[in-house]
Amino acid sequence: MKLTPLFCLIILLFLSSCSGKRLNSSSPEKFKVSAEQMKKELSSKEKDKYEKAMRVILLSAMRDKFNQPDQFEGKSFDQMMLDRVDGKTFNELVEMAETHLQLTNSVKQAELEKELAAMKKSKAGYDALKKKLDLLKGRFIKIDLKDGHPFIFADFKNVSTKMFDQYSYSIVARTDSGEVITSASRSFSGVGTVMPGDVLQADAEISDFSMSETPEMNWSSMKYPITDPEKYHIKVEVYADELTVDDIRYDLAKSEWKDRDQQAYEQLEKQIMELKNTKGTLDELELTH
Repeated sequence: MKLTPLFCLIILLFLSSCSGKRLNSSSPEKFKVSAEQMKKELSSKEKDKYEKAMRVILLSAMRDKFNQPDQFEGKSFDQMMLDRVDGKTFNELVEMAETHLQLTNSVKQAELEKELAAMKKSKAGYDALKKKLDLLKGRFIKIDLKDGHPFIFADFKNVSTKMFDQYSYSIVARTDSGEVITSASRSFSGVGTVMPGDVLQADAEISDFSMSETPEMNWSSMKYPITDPEKYHIKVEVYADELTVDDIRYDLAKSEWKDRDQQAYEQLEKQIMELKNTKGTLDELELTH
């Protein structure tokens, strides 16, 4: 098919109209005028996206100047941004900003995954220790009132083929932010034997002091018994922390992996998952004025 000059002109004009106004940032004054002209053609939603895009582009300029000071010596953040947006249409601004977001997310995810991989090596020894301690398997049952006070009720079952006569266990409750509400430990040595299949009953009181330290929990308004503590932003951990099996003592206290390491590990996993679920679009950002 042979294209006539008139047809080509029509196509050119059509493409030009679709591209919209372009920014002229050859000077701050011209930038201000061209930006206002561009925004006049935008819907309210598009104007918000324009503002987000410009902020992201400015942040990218700031980051580049920080990371490469020699390359951008003598240039202000504003000038760097103006250089980047000169001649750009609205759609090109959005594309530039979202490309930066996606690249930033990708780099951040790679950094976090590298950090997580390093932590996994330290965690491996802890996991092997926990596997042994889990032979006395802890189970949360409920939080309920006893003599007017809330208690955490749990049990521990010997799931091995061995008998235990030296062991200890802990019951810990935290807020969902990691603050300890209560922590109770019990140790037994040569007092009673836990045979295979035996189940030990255990409880831990949430004291008046613990409740006074966490007034935001509003303990009096809770509906007991509580079988789903996360509903009230409470995380309960029930576990054996010391156990002697075949004359070998397994002691969680001697592990280099501590609670803070576990919390940091879980936080890393959460951050990586959030980044994986992020598309890197301006629509995901909240515009603050």
